[in-house]
Amino acid sequence: MRILFLSDDILPEADVVGGGGIITLRLAKEFVLLGHEVHVITATKHREKCGVTKENGLTITCIHSPYYTDRWRSFRSLYNPGVLRDLNQIISEFNPDIVHAHIVHLYLSYYSLIIAKRHAKVFMTAHDIMPFYPGTFTGFINPENLSCPSSFNYRVTASMLIRKFRFRYNPFRNTIIRHILERIDGVIAVSHELKEALTQNGITVCGVIHNGIKVSEWDIPPSDVEVFKSSFGLTSSEVVLFGGRLSGAKGGNLILEAISYVSRSVPNVKLLVVGQKDFYAERMLKKAIELGIGDRVVFTGWLKEDDMKKAYASATVVTTPSVCFDSFPNGNPEAFAASRPVVSTCFGGSREIVRDGENGYIVNPFNVPSLANAIADLILNKEKARQFGKVGHDLVIKEYSIEKIAKRYFSKFE
Repeated sequence: MRILFLSDDILPEADVVGGGGIITLRLAKEFVLLGHEVHVITATKHREKCGVTKENGLTITCIHSPYYTDRWRSFRSLYNPGVLRDLNQIISEFNPDIVHAHIVHLYLSYYSLIIAKRHAKVFMTAHDIMPFYPGTFTGFINPENLSCPSSFNYRVTASMLIRKFRFRYNPFRNTIIRHILERIDGVIAVSHELKEALTQNGITVCGVIHNGIKVSEWDIPPSDVEVFKSSFGLTSSEVVLFGGRLSGAKGGNLILEAISYVSRSVPNVKLLVVGQKDFYAERMLKKAIELGIGDRVVFTGWLKEDDMKKAYASATVVTTPSVCFDSFPNGNPEAFAASRPVVSTCFGGSREIVRDGENGYIVNPFNVPSLANAIADLILNKEKARQFGKVGHDLVIKEYSIEKIAKRYFSKFE
C-alpha cells in the first residue's frame, strides 16, 4: 500500500519536533517496516531546509511555506496558496492509496485535505483542539476548583473566540474547518477526551486511537544512565522529570512550587527540566531562585531521542502537570516504556493511560500540595514506585505498542 503522511510538525534534521510530529514519524517508520511505501510531506518557512530526505525506506519531502505569523494563522491555516501547488504535484506523482494527515494547521493548511481527497482516501488524526480552538485551551478549567472533575464543558462559540483572540481570529474559521472535515473519510482522535471535546464542538470523530511507542527501544543500559546523570549533576539525586514545550500551561510554575514542598521531606530531590532554553525557561529559573530551590532545578535544553530515553531512565518520577487541555501527553507512555511511574494532570486524556493508584497518580495541578504529596510518596516508597512503573510498562506493551497502534490504523483505513 502507498501511504502519504501530511504533517507540519516534522523537519529533517530538526532539533525540535513536537508531540504530533513524533507520533507521525513513529507511525511512518512502522508502516515502512510493515512493507508499505511511505512518503511524508512537511513544510517550513526556512527555504534552506527544504528538500527531500530518504532514510531506511522513508521519504520526507519538505516544501517551502512563504508565510508564518500568528496574526494570520486563523486565515492561512485554512488555505495557504504558497504550499498547495507543490503539495498537489507531489501527491499526483506519488499516487497514494491512503493520505493520513496529522498536523496541518501551521503551514500545509486544512485545504490540503481537499486536495488530497481528489487523489485518495483521506483520514486525519486530531492530536489537539486546533480544529475548534486556535490556541492553548484553558477556558473549561476553574482554577478555584481543586478537585479532579470527571467531565467538562468544552463548547466554544464564535463570540468567545473573538473576545479571546480579537483581530487575529477569523469568525468563519471553525465553520470552514468542519465543512472540510466532513468531506474526508474520517477524523481519528488520540484520546476519548479529545473526541468528547471535538464532538461538543460539532466535529464528527470516527474513532479513537491512542499514541503508540516502540517499547523495546527504551531499555537503556545502567552504565549509560549513570553517565547521563553525572553529566547533569544528578548523581545520588532523586530525579523528577518535567519536559516538553515549556510554558505555564504545561504546569511549569506549579511543578516548581511542588518541588519546593517535596524538598522538605526529600533533601536530595532535583527537578530535571527537558525543554528548549527560552524565555520561559529563564522565568522558571528566576522563580526557582525565589522559592529557594535554584540549585535543585537542572535544565537540559532539547535532547536528541537517545538522550531523551536516558533522561527518563534517570528519573524516579515523571510528571505531566498540564493546566490546559492536553489531549494525550507523550510523556505518559514514554515514562511507562522506561518503567517509571507518572504523576499527571486531570485535564485532558492522561487518565486514559495513567491509572490512579495503579501506575501513577492523577492530580489537579492547581492543588500544589496534592501534586507535591504524590511526587514525594513515589520517591519515599521505592517499592510502590517500582511496582507502579512495572504496571505502566506492562500496560504499554499490551495496549500502546506502536506495532498494535499501526494495526488499529489499518483497520480504519480498510
